[in-house]
Amino acid sequence: LEEAKAYCELRGERIALGDMYEWIYEIEVELHKYIRWILLLAHGDDEAGWWKHGVPEQVRIACQTARESDPDPARDAFCYTNFIHPKKILDANWRAALPALPARLAQNKREFLEGLEQLNGIRNRVMHPCKGMPPSEDNFLFVHGFISFMSLKEWRLDLLAGAASA
Repeated sequence: LEEAKAYCELRGERIALGDMYEWIYEIEVELHKYIRWILLLAHGDDEAGWWKHGVPEQVRIACQTARESDPDPARDAFCYTNFIHPKKILDANWRAALPALPARLAQNKREFLEGLEQLNGIRNRVMHPCKGMPPSEDNFLFVHGFISFMSLKEWRLDLLAGAASA
């Protein structure tokens, strides 16, 4: 009976939403870190390089605008990328990112970028609960599957560093 109670408690909406929040948080933080590294290696570490040549203009403008309106601004505008920006940045820098990507991502650009867009919609459901559109069970299954598909732990940033120094 105690195990059944624990199971029911752990299956509750609050726990599930907490798990979803953690998954999305981890994806967002890691993906932004990896993209920044890809851009630095591909375009140089000064602002005229990775920021100007690696980040599409509409993303740069959105980030700069957000930073300007922040009363306690972050160290640089890249910190203001929102969850959909990685899709736009990777699309514009796909060739530069290829050496770092696991084969299943490198061979499925469209699926990966569309997955990021779908993930953004799910993220918005989780982060904006007042809209009254909680994530569905299909959303949970998608996020769990996309984490495996994306395999951030398999990205090979060391290969990029080797290519940049060659």
